[in-house]
Amino acid sequence: MNKILITGVDGFIGGYLHSHLQSRDYYLICLVKTYSPNLAQYTNYKCKFVIGNIEDNTFINSIDFEIDYIIHFAGKNDIGESFSNPYSTINTNTFGTLNLIELARAKNVKKFIYISSANVYGKPHYIPVDESHPIQLNSPYSLSKLLSENILKYYYNHYDVKFVILRLFNVFGKNQNSRTVITDLLKKLSIPNVEKIILKSPNNERDFIFIDDVCEIITEIMENNTCIAETLNVGSGCATKIIDVYKTVIKLLNSPVSLILENDENAEIYSICSNNDNLFKFIKKRTMTSFEEGMKLVLESKCESS
Repeated sequence: MNKILITGVDGFIGGYLHSHLQSRDYYLICLVKTYSPNLAQYTNYKCKFVIGNIEDNTFINSIDFEIDYIIHFAGKNDIGESFSNPYSTINTNTFGTLNLIELARAKNVKKFIYISSANVYGKPHYIPVDESHPIQLNSPYSLSKLLSENILKYYYNHYDVKFVILRLFNVFGKNQNSRTVITDLLKKLSIPNVEKIILKSPNNERDFIFIDDVCEIITEIMENNTCIAETLNVGSGCATKIIDVYKTVIKLLNSPVSLILENDENAEIYSICSNNDNLFKFIKKRTMTSFEEGMKLVLESKCESS
């Protein structure tokens, strides 16, 4: 049974992937910074939790069990915070990743899957964005991601540490807590007796990809022995206007809320969408969950938990 070390399983995407892989024939080693009681329910004969900080290379070097794959989610993803505290962001996201890459080298892992971000593209020159699009670093956060990508490429060329970099676009799903366009909207709609919502920059577009699709793609990439030393976009391949996000959610909730649009005529429209052509060379999955269908599942889960 192959052993997978997953970092960041206490986060949104990492937690979903952990649940997704539980039904498969893998032994999961879940590395978390702190242990919370609710994680106990996931510990079984196919899964164990390891408590430690990826920034602590002494701790990482002390890991003495076999590892076949590493899937690395852990890190700081608050772009605003990266401006106010760039040292902390780069220390965690880059030097923490370097510690894990060194671990992969020592353990001779079959593949290191690094979860990067489409944020490294900045404001696109063209869409859909492919992996050849110019890199435009617009924050210490995007810098930390690119530095980690380049370290992986160096370790592959010099030490044969096999890797795949996945640049995720806007992932959404059930029980998402981080601040996003969707979570902000749901928070506004939860205010009692809300009648109007102000929407700025309604024509901006994002590529929203459902969490279940992301987990399937990561699993396929891990299991594909020919996918090595690749940098791949992971998006839905569809650009959705922010105004359509709002309209879809309001429609699904059958909400009487009205939208007040604030269009700044001087502001440039920011649109981004993924070109998945390279990704499709390595996965069987071709159809992504539509935004509306994904939101139905998100809202159903909120109703069930309320």
